[in-house]
Amino acid sequence: MAPSSDIKQHLKRLGYPILMVILYRCYEYVVILYRKNSFGITNVSIVNFFATLILLASYVFILKHFQKELFHHWRVTKQQVMIALLLFVCAQLLRLPIKSLINYGGTSSFQKELSFLSFVPLAQALLILNYNIIGPILEELICRADFMDAYFKNSRHYLDVLLSASFFSAFHFIGYSWSWIAFIFYLIPSLALSMAYRYSKNIYIPIVMHIAWNSLADLWALIS
Repeated sequence: MAPSSDIKQHLKRLGYPILMVILYRCYEYVVILYRKNSFGITNVSIVNFFATLILLASYVFILKHFQKELFHHWRVTKQQVMIALLLFVCAQLLRLPIKSLINYGGTSSFQKELSFLSFVPLAQALLILNYNIIGPILEELICRADFMDAYFKNSRHYLDVLLSASFFSAFHFIGYSWSWIAFIFYLIPSLALSMAYRYSKNIYIPIVMHIAWNSLADLWALIS
């Protein structure tokens, strides 16, 4: 009975990342639908923020059930920080030539939405929090803490890193046009984040890296 119970538990563990991604994308489709039906950019931003926040809270609850130790690893060494910084800088440099080859609208889209909300400071604040904090935390919990620990964990061929990074890059194209160059554009920073998590075993490191990445991109969009 014990092996059968273990198999069922393992199957549940493998299925939760997929389930959460489906829920994540479903709510994003609802947001897109509201936009197309003139629900209002202000209302969309508010709904988007609270939907993401609820999804994040639900996901944290699920992860605590399967990985109680995940959120207890607070200690960070100087070596881990240096490696994270090196990965961050290398990813930024590697993406520069690719950025000029694609019509990247991520930061410009953020800038456009922020300008639309210029008369609603609360909606602006929620948009910034969603883009730069809540969203990155949720994506790291799904793509790093969950995928890398559920599939090919500590694979000597780095299949956990490759699967996590590829999945992160691919789901950014759901509902959008596909491009291999754009896929690689997202794959590069995702590989850096996955490597940081694999090396440190500390989910807070890729979370901070992701927040810093998005914040830097959005800051550059605002001042350019």
